[in-house]
Amino acid sequence: MQPARHITPTDWMLDYKCVKVMRVLGGFEETPQALFVGGCVRNMLMEKPVKDIDIATSHHPLQVIERLQAAGVRFVPTGLDHGTVTALVEDASFEITTLRKDIDTNGRHAVIAFTQKWEEDAIRRDFTINTLLCSIDGAVYDPTGMGLADLEKRKVVFVGDASERIAEDYLRILRFFRIHAEYGEGEMDSDALNACKALADKISQLSKERVMQEFFKILRVSDPAPVLVTMFGCDVMKSMAKNFKPQALKSLCDLQIRHNVMDVMARLLAVGGMKETSFEEWLVLSNAQKKALESYSRAFEILKSVSKKAIRKAIYEVGNEAVLQSYFLRLAQKNELPNLDIIDVARYWHAPEFPIKADQLIEKGFSRGPALGKKLKELEEKWVAKDFPEGYAYKK
Repeated sequence: MQPARHITPTDWMLDYKCVKVMRVLGGFEETPQALFVGGCVRNMLMEKPVKDIDIATSHHPLQVIERLQAAGVRFVPTGLDHGTVTALVEDASFEITTLRKDIDTNGRHAVIAFTQKWEEDAIRRDFTINTLLCSIDGAVYDPTGMGLADLEKRKVVFVGDASERIAEDYLRILRFFRIHAEYGEGEMDSDALNACKALADKISQLSKERVMQEFFKILRVSDPAPVLVTMFGCDVMKSMAKNFKPQALKSLCDLQIRHNVMDVMARLLAVGGMKETSFEEWLVLSNAQKKALESYSRAFEILKSVSKKAIRKAIYEVGNEAVLQSYFLRLAQKNELPNLDIIDVARYWHAPEFPIKADQLIEKGFSRGPALGKKLKELEEKWVAKDFPEGYAYKK
């Protein structure tokens, strides 16, 4: 395999922790036994931030472990069955995976065998832009012969036949739309779209946890609305589109970005048209996520008439974060411009503590029991309705 291009090694490649791992794995040999692969190479070439460093190697996983042990490098056998070992150097981690080829797939899991051939490992990957490899000294390899060209065009293209790649793992349908949202430009690849549409019903065979993880990654991009329109148009998770208004989602995302308060749960509510149950078919939410949606919906109801008083009432009930996002949701639904004074109250007003305590009422002659609780609730509602006046006290 010959390099397709040479680049100047970047800072993260030259970091001593990265150099140490690559030296252990034979990355400095004349014929490298370890190369950077996937997202870190893609992002580096696109001049985007590199977060996770993945390394492919021709060494068997047990050989990888032996080499790390001999060099005193800590490691975790994160996925030995699939050839993955994670090396740990101080605060940095490096996912090392032995070259693989697929023996059998069923749309959810793959039976693999290890190989010595970089090309065999490349053709089992999802998209051409994720097959690119790079050596520690900056030699870039393009084993499919298409990765660099597609990267320059910002085109997300499946490796080989799109339907075959999707049949190996149905989650790749969602990954296609997510990768395009993050890295693609222009029209989406027609072969990929046709394959996604033809196999859209297969997503129901995946666990809701996997589907939700990938779907949330789509929601986290700066502007997920366009890709969701295309995705739902391909019948992918189409039931979620029942109440979906793309412009409302776009407006919400714009507000979140402008005020630096991205919130994926608010975006989820926007996709569902403020219907909390519209995505239960596909997603399994944690109790904390469900509670967040309930808080946003409650604040949304309180803010039917937006005023500083209503904002303070909502903050008292559900907190600042839920109120701010719910205000943005209401603006987005109605396509209205924000009121900066309202935003300031939503972000920075601190809800006071209810000043009347049970002991104070007992001193006034109340007995402990349901009547006491009812009276406290009544007084608290009056206090909130009067907009939290200072010096509020029980008077007979």
